[in-house]
Amino acid sequence: CGKAQSVGGVALPRKAYEGAMAAGTSAYNHDFMQTLRDEVGYEGERSWVETSIFTTHPKTGLEIKCKPDFYMPKRGLLLDLKTAVSASPRHFTRTIFNMGYDLQAAYYSLVCRIAGLNVADEFHFIAVEKTEPFVTQHFVLEGDVLSAAELRVEQILLEIAHSRETGEF
Repeated sequence: CGKAQSVGGVALPRKAYEGAMAAGTSAYNHDFMQTLRDEVGYEGERSWVETSIFTTHPKTGLEIKCKPDFYMPKRGLLLDLKTAVSASPRHFTRTIFNMGYDLQAAYYSLVCRIAGLNVADEFHFIAVEKTEPFVTQHFVLEGDVLSAAELRVEQILLEIAHSRETGEF
């Protein structure tokens, strides 16, 4: 524990660590991720992994940032990895909206666009179950879902800026 704390980390029990590593391996080996790795290798494109992106929201002046799990600049592809109780399409689709992942996708896309990055009209999630056999599924948000979520994100940013100006929360 002391060593983990000294580097800003958290010590995990062996079983939890092994489970996290197995879940990560399952996500890494998913067909969609393999396709992305092949494309990066073939095209010679660099991908960004957990890169922080900072910018200023033009309508509010708020400093905003995001840290996508994976970004391919040439394609404008944004991807986030999620662990889940269930990666079944029915369950995880509900989870997307219950947990606000649609808002996260819209926010990340917005931040990247404002920062001048190429951003596709879709957002990808890789959902991996937390327990064996670490089932992994690929989900894509696009179109109306992202547009509606981005309107809500813009509204939230305006509310935050108003609260900071007036002191009314």
